[in-house]
Amino acid sequence: MTTAANSDDGSQRRFSHGETTNHSLIELVKQGDPEAWQTFMHIYQPLVAMWCRGARLSPMDADDVSQNVFASVSKSIGAFRKRTPADTFEGWLRNITQKRVADFFRTKSNEVPSLASDDSEGYLAQLREPEPPPESDPESQKASREVFRNALEAVRNKVEERTWLAFWRTTVDEQPAPDIADELGMTGDAVRKAKSRMKMRLRRELGSLFEEIVRDAGVAMD
Repeated sequence: MTTAANSDDGSQRRFSHGETTNHSLIELVKQGDPEAWQTFMHIYQPLVAMWCRGARLSPMDADDVSQNVFASVSKSIGAFRKRTPADTFEGWLRNITQKRVADFFRTKSNEVPSLASDDSEGYLAQLREPEPPPESDPESQKASREVFRNALEAVRNKVEERTWLAFWRTTVDEQPAPDIADELGMTGDAVRKAKSRMKMRLRRELGSLFEEIVRDAGVAMD
């Protein structure tokens, strides 16, 4: 039976295999932990879906390609490494998505002109060497914020509810700490401490993914 600690004090997490671990999400995914894999897919689904929509796929085709993306990630994530400071997990995931989209258009070659404009070869070349979307792109920003919200939801049952709500209100809803303190029956200092505990929890749970997710979501963590 799978259990998880609910404390905010940095206690270690217990999984279904009966061993106590403190591995981050990506390490657990690499180890084949099924609970971590479900959490990972839930967190990153918005980004993969957004990239598929950007490739002009129909909703049904986008679902199929998304499944192929996560199948590829499952097979190859063990090889993921950050070799330079510029390397990001999101960039790695985006590259896999673009390859699976390109594969889709190759196998649907007779449909490419109607799906991707008359210049099908040029379109596929663009997929092979894509330019990242601008940081100001509304769809990209929306997806990144959804990834952040999903990451928060993933740890909700591992902390006290008021701690989670205090963090959500300050970072997602962007409400002032005094207002949140009144709403939750806490002091301003307690709200600040709750936010600090949640940051520690997220950093421990997400590992190297934490900074990327926060940065891309444009969330103020101070």
